[in-house]
Amino acid sequence: MDYMSIIVSAILGAIGAGLGHIMMSKITTNKNLITGSSVVMAIFFYQILKPIVYDKYMQTSMNKKYVLKQLKKELVEVNKKLPRVLKNKSARIEALVLNDRYLTYKYTILDKRIKISDIKEREPIIKAGLCKYEKSRSKINSGIEIIYEYSMPYSSNKVELHFTSCP
Repeated sequence: MDYMSIIVSAILGAIGAGLGHIMMSKITTNKNLITGSSVVMAIFFYQILKPIVYDKYMQTSMNKKYVLKQLKKELVEVNKKLPRVLKNKSARIEALVLNDRYLTYKYTILDKRIKISDIKEREPIIKAGLCKYEKSRSKINSGIEIIYEYSMPYSSNKVELHFTSCP
């Protein structure tokens, strides 16, 4: 459990305890009932709201910042080795470009027999391949959209495949 999770948990517990105390003190003067309801409300707020407030929003945002920081470092080295023709010689990867929301893989199609429709038809296969690898999956799951951009030098056509989730 990281420090931010502990802080959020403590705040949510305190809010729950405070609300439990206020609600029960309006109903009864029995200190045991007031204390008991404060504890129950603290647990309730922690158990119900922490997954919503922290796990869904805050942790994803913090994880995304960490992933972006790591990616920036990695991309400097990766881009030094580009452009590079793929093994099957049908395409060349030109560069990887990163901003706060997207990681774009820029490809140039070298095989003139490949059409835009061919790339679009292969989108499920490309996604399955992308999601197969932990590194790609963790990028997507941290909120970074991965884009594969294919350009055709022998025409003005271009296609982008956007990946925002992995099964």
